[in-house]
Amino acid sequence: MRVFITGSTGFVGSALLNIFESIPDIEVLGLSSSTLDLSKDHAVKKLEKIITRNTVIICTVRASKDLEQFESFQKDTAIIKNIGRVLSQNQVRKCIYLSGGPVYDDNKTDLNITEESPIAPTSLYAAAKLAGENILQVVGRQTNIPILIFRPCKIYGPNGMDYGPNSFIKSLLLN
Repeated sequence: MRVFITGSTGFVGSALLNIFESIPDIEVLGLSSSTLDLSKDHAVKKLEKIITRNTVIICTVRASKDLEQFESFQKDTAIIKNIGRVLSQNQVRKCIYLSGGPVYDDNKTDLNITEESPIAPTSLYAAAKLAGENILQVVGRQTNIPILIFRPCKIYGPNGMDYGPNSFIKSLLLN
């Protein structure tokens, strides 16, 4: 089996890449925007050469946080659009998409969220994640490719400094 991870130099993608690289009999390929910019249409042909019927694609992509919000939205949705194009023409084992909890409401303070909670994105980041879900679900239904969508909230771990305990400790030291 081949596992193909997009966003492999990001926080989540790099952690997944490290885990899968330690599993025998799995060929792991990581891709980041520095090796192939999936937001560009020409990336479709290159991506088609990488995947096979036995490939599991794990999408952990996100445009740079340094981009203006509309540019980030455009880039995030372009990446998933191109992955959708590839899936529409090439059978793979499955596609796993890491969306995010903000599709429920970025400003929600009651974190008792279930799959039945109303979808209510309040940011362009959340809207892009929801658009990605919809694109992949439609393509999955059309091609019979299993699409798994995860909506994790606030992921933290080693080397992560944006939120969670690391952010709390950082705020204690800096404030």
